Amino acid sequence: MNARLRIFVSLSIDLHKWLFQPYEIGCLVVRRALWVEQTFKVVSDYGKDEELGELQVNFCGRGMQLTRRFNALKLWMSLKALASMLRKLE
Repeated sequence: MNARLRIFVSLSIDLHKWLFQPYEIGCLVVRRALWVEQTFKVVSDYGKDEELGELQVNFCGRGMQLTRRFNALKLWMSLKALASMLRKLE
């Protein structure tokens, strides 16, 4: 890890401001994922899932939304279009 980044506990990346993307595309990078899981953990009968292994991630425990939209496609298409425009300028 870059020595300058070691001093941060978290880092926020707001692509909705920079690239006019949906608000949900924002990203929060934290040093310890357990902090996020403890903050957003919801215990309910309908949300119970089978026990996940240590290497599997249950995304319901990492944010307020219980489901995820496919916003990565919107970002990918925007970056692809931007790269295409930059190539034409060269």
